[in-house]
Amino acid sequence: MTAAAERCLEGRVAIVTGANSGIGRGIAEAFAREGAKVVVAGRRQVRNREAVEAIVREGGDAIPVAADMTSEADVVALVARTVETCGRLDICVANAGGVPAASVPAIEDMDFADWRETLALNLDAVFLLYREALRHMLPARRGVLIGVSSAASIRSTGSAFHYSAAKAGVNALTMNLAEYLGPRGVRINTIVPGFIEAESTAPYLAVEKVRAGIERRIPMRRIGLPADVGELAIFLASDRSSFITGQDFVIDGGQTRRMVSDAPAD
Repeated sequence: MTAAAERCLEGRVAIVTGANSGIGRGIAEAFAREGAKVVVAGRRQVRNREAVEAIVREGGDAIPVAADMTSEADVVALVARTVETCGRLDICVANAGGVPAASVPAIEDMDFADWRETLALNLDAVFLLYREALRHMLPARRGVLIGVSSAASIRSTGSAFHYSAAKAGVNALTMNLAEYLGPRGVRINTIVPGFIEAESTAPYLAVEKVRAGIERRIPMRRIGLPADVGELAIFLASDRSSFITGQDFVIDGGQTRRMVSDAPAD
């Protein structure tokens, strides 16, 4: 753990959703190393507890809370329990997301229920968390909101159009809320990850040829790690970024800066 005198999130309370694996866990662990008390939120409480146990073993402070972020009642209860248990709320990371279905049909074949499910998980859940957090942050005139979007929000994936639309909504929400929240003491930014080692990307990265092709298209020639995103999240959550709000921070090894025509062939 970082020495207490040097920890930039000492004494702060942070909720991280989708925090029991992948990017969310990387952020939760990073916050704990910097002194924050972390509320590890996710649907699967067994996985939440595993993440908390790992944090505690490293000297951090965390609690597990089971929550389905598409449920308004669960999100309300999550924030209420955090404030009741920890006495305050300083940071919220809206990380929970993904593509619910294993495969994505063509838009003319997609059921409206599938569209709504994806938007509920990737955009509605962000709205609900922000709304509940702001009911505590605005009276205190302090706080940080961080959304986790995706490179799919700024570049076409060629398939998961509903996921891309939802993540672009997260970016737009950040842009619009920044003007409203700035005079009220609350900052908001978005992290926009590219390919990161996680459960959701594991099936692709497990295929050697696919992984090698992805790495060739990344100027830094490697797949990102949850810890990479965690370091960026620390910066955005801390006073080091006190004059930064309303921004999208792409973390992808430079991949989205390449023209498609410039990408090396398989």
